[in-house]
Amino acid sequence: MGFTNIILLDANRWRSEGEADLLTSAAAAAADVFYCFGMKEAIPSLSASHRQQLRDQLVCSFCGRGDLLVILQNAGLPDESEPGMVMVGRLVDAIESAYNEASERMVEDMAGVSVVLESCSLPVLSVSWDDERQRKIEVTSA
Repeated sequence: MGFTNIILLDANRWRSEGEADLLTSAAAAAADVFYCFGMKEAIPSLSASHRQQLRDQLVCSFCGRGDLLVILQNAGLPDESEPGMVMVGRLVDAIESAYNEASERMVEDMAGVSVVLESCSLPVLSVSWDDERQRKIEVTSA
């Protein structure tokens, strides 16, 4: 059996030229996520102040659609402070948190969700939010 739905996001779209600009990257990533996940409400940015709104919208987008494969292209830069990689970490964290919250609440008709980090050879993905919340997510390879 395959996946019913595939969402393809390119982390290169969230990278800044020259001086790192996390605010611009966070807004660009949020716009891509809103469109690609078919969310009902726009999320202004992938930032701590919108984290719960992002999770809530992700839970809605996981329901009633069949299994979901999320592919994050160009997610393999070794500099985890680079804006594109920061957004990759935040999105993976939000997807995992939303899925876990929905599972705990036993949300009906929730899809199975898998995430692929294309070009990523990191054993651990760093997650860094703008409220100083940080964590590490183990990356497994198939």
